[in-house]
Amino acid sequence: MDSNWFDVIHEYLHKARFEKENKKDREQWALKAVKICEEHHIGDIYYVIRILVKWSKLLKRYLAICTSLKKDDLSAMLGRCVEQSLLESAQLLIGFTRQNKNDYLQVELMLLPGRYNIDKEIYNICQKEGYNDPHYDAMLKYKQISYDVKTIIQIDSDGNYVGYRHAYHLLLYGGKRKIELIQWLEKYCFHNKIFTPDCTFDAAKDWLGQPDMKYDDVVMHIESITISQ
Repeated sequence: MDSNWFDVIHEYLHKARFEKENKKDREQWALKAVKICEEHHIGDIYYVIRILVKWSKLLKRYLAICTSLKKDDLSAMLGRCVEQSLLESAQLLIGFTRQNKNDYLQVELMLLPGRYNIDKEIYNICQKEGYNDPHYDAMLKYKQISYDVKTIIQIDSDGNYVGYRHAYHLLLYGGKRKIELIQWLEKYCFHNKIFTPDCTFDAAKDWLGQPDMKYDDVVMHIESITISQ
């Protein structure tokens, strides 16, 4: 298979996610990507494939040829279904995992309450299949459990994608481990001493409720919150 097709698919799905001018255009980019997957029997697209939960008909077409769906992609996709009330897409993903159940054991969700509304009906469906967010569940029961998720630097070192959801989840439930986000920013977001923000920085600003906050202020606020916990 010509690797150029993978590049084209990634480009189209990236546009499907970030196109701002017209929502209909976003769906058309996604459709083009799925058609290429079908025509060339490509069923192992990672990360960018997550956007397909927005269009259940396109997701169904992709899952029909999907040969591999990574656990972290499944987690993020089901999380988006719960947060955006995408029932049909959630049902499709669960149906897919039932055919390969042993491949999807111990998949935890990283829900972002406060940032999104949690659809209880869809979350209950996920829970029955063994897909849940233990930290969110504990919060609902007014309990606190140890934040046993790997550090985001470890996750990255393992070759897995680290992004907005990891950062926001860490800030929600990490307690004193919130400081790890600052460690991430210091390690990965400075190039020749110039700060280049990424989506983890966006997560910090959104969690603080300050979308225009500067780097130094974000660090100061997280450090002060961490010290008080």
